Formats: sequence, structure tokens, C-alpha cells
Amino acid sequence: MPETRESATLPRMKPLLTELISASLPAVEREAGARG
Repeated sequence: MPETRESATLPRMKPLLTELISASLPAVEREAGARG
């Protein structure tokens, strides 16, 4: 896959990834708190 196409896809993927991380963060923190 050409890197030009990849760099065009990345900006669209980043917000999605950020949303996914921020959505799963509370669960991760809860798990870390329960474990720690």
C-alpha cells in the first residue's frame, strides 16, 4: 500500500481511535483501581 494512501487514511482513523480510547479509559481505570 502506498504511503500516500496510508497518510490519507490516518487522519480519519485518529478521531475514531481517540474516541475508542476515551470510551474504554474509565473501565481501564476502574480495573486498575480494583487491582491496585
